[in-house]
Amino acid sequence: MAIGLSSDTIRILQVIAKTGSFSEAAKVLHRVPSAIGYTAKKMEDDLGIKLFSRTNGHIQLTPAARYILEKGDWILQGLNELKCNAAQIDNGIEKQFTIALNYIVNPDPIPKLLSSLSEKFPATEFSIRTEVYNGAWEALYENRANIVIGAPQNPPFNQGNISTEYLGDIEWIFLVSPCHPLAKENSILQASQLRHYPAIVVHDSSIALQQKKTWALKGQKVFYVADLEMVLSMIAEGVGIGFLPARIAIPALTSGKVITKVIAEHKQPVRVYYAWQNQQQSQILNYLLPILCTDEYRSQWLN
Repeated sequence: MAIGLSSDTIRILQVIAKTGSFSEAAKVLHRVPSAIGYTAKKMEDDLGIKLFSRTNGHIQLTPAARYILEKGDWILQGLNELKCNAAQIDNGIEKQFTIALNYIVNPDPIPKLLSSLSEKFPATEFSIRTEVYNGAWEALYENRANIVIGAPQNPPFNQGNISTEYLGDIEWIFLVSPCHPLAKENSILQASQLRHYPAIVVHDSSIALQQKKTWALKGQKVFYVADLEMVLSMIAEGVGIGFLPARIAIPALTSGKVITKVIAEHKQPVRVYYAWQNQQQSQILNYLLPILCTDEYRSQWLN
């Protein structure tokens, strides 16, 4: 029967390297010396590699054996992780878990959250996807996400299978470039004045559900861009006008990159939620929800 490399033979190599003797290795491993000698010889035969050399009665590892030993620690660690991960999967923990993040919430808490989840559930592959407006709900409906952080307003439809937890309100600030023609206006800006300039918005990522815009007036030209950072850049360059969440707008206002103006019909705050399908039996979700509902995480998503 071939012995080759296994967690047991790598362990034997480690002990022989440390003790320099088959008999001493046998004591450490609680085996008879002949069993250690047999295993060592069988390893060499099966691998076709000389693993041991004798010098003055002291057994030393050959360069090939030292190489195996060097990589062996990694192999043993991998085998142990594999056993633990397989046990988690066997206990019903998901192999994959996806979090959908609404583009208007602050993504800064994600690294800390993923680190905590990965440590608790090492067998699971975690994914983060960014969605825009109804795209967040669509990801949940179509099982492309296990949970949504920052799902906007109320679900487009709910047949009792969606649970939500109020997260907070996202405040918006209207912005223009300091060099934009509207920057010189001191009165409250009316829709008739704003309509002459393009609205800069991020495109709703939904396909099947009705798409929504951050803000655009009827008859107004719209430029769709990839993300909020590009919205800010386009507004700052005077390409168009629009709204940004306060967490992004306030630093830009402080730096002088953009200015704000008072308009007659201001965009209302967007109420956002945690949302998930309540029919899924998920140990990860049961672990995650209490964490997300702490004041620490609630405030970080919004600020």
